[in-house]
Amino acid sequence: IRTRLGMVWPEEESEIAGFSTWYLKWQAKAEMIFRARKRNNLRWFLWFVIRSVIYGYLIFNVIRFARKRVPRVLGYGPFRRNPNMKKLNRV
Repeated sequence: IRTRLGMVWPEEESEIAGFSTWYLKWQAKAEMIFRARKRNNLRWFLWFVIRSVIYGYLIFNVIRFARKRVPRVLGYGPFRRNPNMKKLNRV
C-alpha cells in the first residue's frame, strides 16, 4: 500500500534520514488498520451503515431544533402579525 500511495520509507534505522519515529509508528498503524478493514469487509460495511444512519438522524434533529429554537435565542422571536391588519379586520 505504501508504494501505491507514494509513501515508501526506509525500513532500517541506518537508512532513516529525516523521518521521525512517531511518523513511522503512525504509518505502520494506519497500514495495519487498512489491512484489517480489507479482511473484514462485510463487518466494516455493516458498522459503517449503522453509524451513518445514527449520525444522519442526529444531524437531522439538530438542524430541525436549530431552525425552530435559534431565532428565538437570537432575539428574532416568532413572527408577529401586523397590528394594522388586526385593526382592519375589526372594521
